[in-house]
Formats: sequence, C-alpha cells, structure tokens
Amino acid sequence: MINAPNWSGSTNNGPTGPAGSTGATGRTGATGPTGNTGATGATGAVGATGPTGATGPTGNTGPTGFMGTTGNTGPTGNTGSTGATGPAGNPADASLWSTFPALQNVNMCNFALNNTSSINASTVLQLNGLQVEAVADRGINIGAITDLTLTSQNGNRGRVTITGGAGFSNGVGGEIRLNAVGGNLAGFGAGGLIELNATTNAFTGLTSAIKLSAASILSYAGAVSPVGSLAGYNYIQATLGVNIIAGSASVVPNIIGTNYLYGAAGLFLPAGTLVENGLGADRIVPLNSSGLIITGSGVWQTRLENITSIGGVPGGMPIDNVSTINGIPFPFASPTGPTGPTGASGPTGATGPTGTTGSTGPTGSQGSQGSSFTTLVITGGSPIITSPTSFTLTGSGDTLRTVEFLNGAVSGLYMQFVAPIFFVPDQAYLQIQNSTDAYGFEFAPFSNFTAFTSGGTIFSGTYSATDIFSLYTDGLDVSFLQNGVLVATSTPMGTLTPYQFVSYAVLVSASYSFENWRYYPTGK
Repeated sequence: MINAPNWSGSTNNGPTGPAGSTGATGRTGATGPTGNTGATGATGAVGATGPTGATGPTGNTGPTGFMGTTGNTGPTGNTGSTGATGPAGNPADASLWSTFPALQNVNMCNFALNNTSSINASTVLQLNGLQVEAVADRGINIGAITDLTLTSQNGNRGRVTITGGAGFSNGVGGEIRLNAVGGNLAGFGAGGLIELNATTNAFTGLTSAIKLSAASILSYAGAVSPVGSLAGYNYIQATLGVNIIAGSASVVPNIIGTNYLYGAAGLFLPAGTLVENGLGADRIVPLNSSGLIITGSGVWQTRLENITSIGGVPGGMPIDNVSTINGIPFPFASPTGPTGPTGASGPTGATGPTGTTGSTGPTGSQGSQGSSFTTLVITGGSPIITSPTSFTLTGSGDTLRTVEFLNGAVSGLYMQFVAPIFFVPDQAYLQIQNSTDAYGFEFAPFSNFTAFTSGGTIFSGTYSATDIFSLYTDGLDVSFLQNGVLVATSTPMGTLTPYQFVSYAVLVSASYSFENWRYYPTGK
C-alpha cells in the first residue's frame, strides 16, 4: 500500500490475477508515543503486503487532485459469480420526460398524439406524411359549432397558400376541392355554404378583388353539373335562370328558363343594357305591356335594313327616330290615290258677317344672303354662325349675342329654335336678358332640359332632336313652350328694359348646331 497524501488519480483496475502465497507475519512491537510529524521522506520500495488490519474510521475527504492519464486496459478477467440482488430502488416517474427539451428528432413509431391543445414552433413548422388529415369533430354536441381555422397574420402580410401538386411523372394534374355538405333531418335541412370574401378597409388605394383564372371556367347553378370544359370558354349556366344586373339588386326571380339583363342607367340614359359590335337574335318581343320600342338616340338615328315586312296593330304602329328603311327615307311618302268623282255642288250658304282684322304678323327673315330681323355676333370663344337663322357651338365658353336690344314695353317678344341632343358632360343655355332679369332654356345630357328665370328653374323635362322651343312675352307674363305646348309660365315679368338674346356654352366637348333660330318683336 502506497500512501500519497493530498493526491488522487484515476485508477484503471486490470483483471484480477491468481492470489499469491501469504508471507510470514512478523512480530509486532510495542507502540511508542506519537511524535511530531516529520517531513515526508522519499517513498521507499514497496514491501511485502502485510496482514489487513481493522478498518479505521473514515477521514474527511481531501481535495480532488488533478486527473492522471488513463492507463492501458488490462486483459479481461474471468467473470465472477453473480452477487445477491439488492433492495428495490424508488419507483421511476415516466412523466418527467416532458419537462426536458428534445435534443434530437422524436420517433413516435406511428403512435398518435392525443389530447394536444396546440403545437407551437419558433421557426417553420412542417407536417409531412404520406397523407395528412386535419379533422375537427365535436361528435354529438350539436349545441356547439365545430371550427377548423387556418390563420396567417402579421409580418409583411398574411398569406395562405393551398396547392394541389401534379402527380409524380404521370401527367395527372393536381386538384383542390372545397366541399360544404348540406344537412338533412327528416327531409328538411339547409344546403352547404362556401363564402369567398376579400374586404377593403380604406376609401383610397387599391380595392379588394377575387380573381378566377383557368383555361376554362364553369359556373353552374342547379342540380346537374356541366358535361365538360373547353379551353378559352367561360360557361355561365343555370337550371332555372341567369341574372346579369348592373346598379341594383334583383327584386324577384326572372321567368324560369330565361336570361335576365338589366342596367339601372336606363332610368336616365337611352338604354341600360348596351350591346356593341352587333347583336344576333331570331326574335325580339316586348317584355311587358309597355310594348317594344326601337328608337334612335338624338342625333344617332336608327336605320332598318333588309326588312321584309313591318306588321302593326289596329290603329297603327308608331316608328320613331328612324331615318331609312331598306335605304328608303322614312317616313315613307304615301302614294296618291286616284282622284274620285266630283260630287254635286251644294247650295250656296248665306254670307257671314265680316270678322275683325287680325294683328299684323311678324316680319320674316330676309333669306340666305341677308340678315334676319336681328343679327347674331360672336362675343366669346369660337362658335360658328352658319346662317342668319342657325349657329354651332364648338367649345366651352362659346358666346353669341344679338346686336339688337328689343323693348318689351312697347311690343311682345318672341324667341324660338331647335336644339340638338347633348352628350355627357356638356351643357349650354339660350335666353333673353337685360341687366337684371333673364328668361330661357338650359340643355343637359340625356335629352334633359329646364326652363328658368333669373329666380331659378321653373320646369324640367326631356325632349327630342326635332322639338321646337319657343319663348313669348306680352310684357306681363313669360310663356315657355315646347312644340307649341305651354310647359311653364313666369308671372309677372320683371323689368321691361330692352332684352338681348344670348347663347352661352357652359361646357362643350363636341359640336352642337341650333337650327331655325328666331328672335323678334311681335304683337301683345
């Protein structure tokens, strides 16, 4: 035995060799008094092992020394006999594994994770498998909705991508199916519902959108599915009816087996449904009791070609704003029938009393080479005076006036003209005025016009391109007429100081010609 105070090292025990013979025991001398510990001398040679003495008390553990080098492994000795079984230790707690982080991939050996409330990942979370299924199931708890929610949020933006990839080198395309299964209880239930919502949360910027893009798109409502698809075709089909509506929602379903087209702009435009570049139809019939109207729109006339017959109803069929039919100007000139026989002369009646002499009519215009009773001059913009009785507005701010001022105190005043149809957003007015009062007509898009005074609008209506507008005053009242029919009256008239005719283009982006223009004094 070698005593090495304050030093310890690792010991590699080799295999136990055969026990040697025991040496002779020497005589034990008397124990002397313990002296002071002297300095440690050099380690002597190892003597023969003496007999093992009694085990002394265990001393305090000294400090751990430096680890020595590991020695070579000795040869393996014979296996000793098995010792007696020791007492049982404390039972192990298998649940403690969940309190430690995994240091490597965990193999669940195809077993399930049950009763898991959430799976969280600080980086990218991947679910890989031959087949992956996510199922939410509340069983017979019909009082609670079973939700399965996929949410992507925050960061630069949330984005959810669902991809059905193609097959592996087999030419078979991927598929994505969204199924909302209808419910049924004793023959009554509710159909499934699929909603695609893209919201817009600001008044400016890019609006939300839902885009559908494919070689062919099939939209079908009903119990029967489409037969197939064809590249470049967008099928809109329904078992009962198809509605295409702009401007407002459909109030009631359309007739079964029909396609319904409606545009709310038809309330103020010539038409609410616009078809461009040709319309082919085998039959056009009235929709309701209002009948079928085929009409031109202002300066855009309607031409009927290759017509074999036009049938009417008893009492005649009106055809409006048609310029020609089969190239022949319309309305047709009625052929003159044969002159009937002259009837017998009746007896001469008694001569009636002589009537009173009528008032002198207005002086007519002089003709194309001279001026009318009043003369137009250009005072703003670039309008064109095409004749003494016609002119054309060509741009915003165009202004024409008469050289003459007519005195309403000594005679009546009369103004008339034929106005064209205005397009969006153009607007103009024609009036008679002095320094304090004005009376006239204003024209706006969609065949709308108003009669006005310096106090404001007194009448609003619509008109056709051939309508004659006129204004007459006898110094007391001002009458506004459309095709000779009184539409408004202003009573009483304002000041009687001389009035001048004025035409002004508020906003003009095209050319508008006014024909059959007159302004002259007349009788009261």
